[in-house]
Amino acid sequence: MNSKVDVIAASSERLPYPQDRSRYFGSVKNETLRLVFSFYSPDGNEIAMPIASMSAYLKQEFPWVEVLLEPVLILRDAEQYSPENYAKTIKALDADLMAFSIMSPHWYPMEPYFEEIKKLMPDLPICIGGYQAMLSQEQTIANPNVDYICVGDGEYAIGNIVQHLRGLKDGPADGMWEKLVDGEVYQTEAHQIGDLKALPFPDYDVFSKEDGFKDVNSSIFGPKGKLVLPVMTGRGCPYRCTYCCNTPILEGWRSKKEFLRKYEPEAMVAELERLRDEYDVGYFEFWDELFLSNLKFVRAFLEIYKERIGLPFSINSRVEVMNEEFCQTAAEAGCHTIWFGIESGDEEYRANMLGRKMKNQQIIDAADNCKKAGINRLTFNIVGAPLETAANMRETLKLNQRIAPEHFFFFPYIPLRGTPLHERAP
Repeated sequence: MNSKVDVIAASSERLPYPQDRSRYFGSVKNETLRLVFSFYSPDGNEIAMPIASMSAYLKQEFPWVEVLLEPVLILRDAEQYSPENYAKTIKALDADLMAFSIMSPHWYPMEPYFEEIKKLMPDLPICIGGYQAMLSQEQTIANPNVDYICVGDGEYAIGNIVQHLRGLKDGPADGMWEKLVDGEVYQTEAHQIGDLKALPFPDYDVFSKEDGFKDVNSSIFGPKGKLVLPVMTGRGCPYRCTYCCNTPILEGWRSKKEFLRKYEPEAMVAELERLRDEYDVGYFEFWDELFLSNLKFVRAFLEIYKERIGLPFSINSRVEVMNEEFCQTAAEAGCHTIWFGIESGDEEYRANMLGRKMKNQQIIDAADNCKKAGINRLTFNIVGAPLETAANMRETLKLNQRIAPEHFFFFPYIPLRGTPLHERAP
């Protein structure tokens, strides 16, 4: 196992690995291993950051791996991306490993794709990662067409599985669960990558076609005719919202502090300079779960960003930290839009059912601070959560009307396995 990896609940009592019962250990004999990444994107092609990060790691550490990408763009062309035709596309790529990054809401729509792929290529191993595999391990590995699942951070785990398939390292693919030939499942511990400096920055080239990024969806916030590129300055969120996938993942880490990981400000800005110049980026979207998880980092980062990048950007934040000083500092650095969650306008319901303890006045003050600084506001709202009433929903509308954000989203509640709200109301 890579020494840079921290492991959850490492056990000295792990059963010996039955390598003779592994269906795929050493199955790839070619010098080049062809790995096809995929994800389900109902709204059109987009940049999936986990795939970008795994691709960068593979290209750096395993040059004998050829990384390909074939997303499922079902709304773009329902016939071309039907399960049957998609399987034919994968067969033509002559893949050695099929790796899907899947969010939980996309699990059921994707199951027919696994089935069709196995019909055409019964010997092609299928690996599932993403929040679906991390939160619903038993459900995911139980699918008869799934061979491996990645139960934690994916970079080192995907490196382990390509070595496993080539037979370069005895033992299991650490960070994965593997379905053996007799149907039993061999489990290894989830990987926790605590030091982002040990990883290369994400690989955007895997999403680029012959015409660059013209095929990739652009955000509604950025300037027309310019590339809007998602980036991340770190990983992790310290809050425990009852409906959020981060909550059960956070519970598995030794401490909240270790879960909050950031790149160094100087290194991050240098990477943004490279992206801006190489791809002609016009706008950055920071996709961190919580951009403000480390105030020391944010202050240093925004100061350098203002001096050296000079592009508008958007961030995801919490109203608890959106004071007047921060909003003004962010605006001076080029912040165009801040996204933040209201979820429900009913304070009691929001606190008791959703685990969001802020007061409505805090939300109003944060939104007003943004407006004073000249920053657009985007609110996230949930409807249809357990025990929510029509009166609760009207309070959500009323609060949004009071704030009058430039943009707002209302999402139906999606129960995620492993989250406190799912356990409370399965």
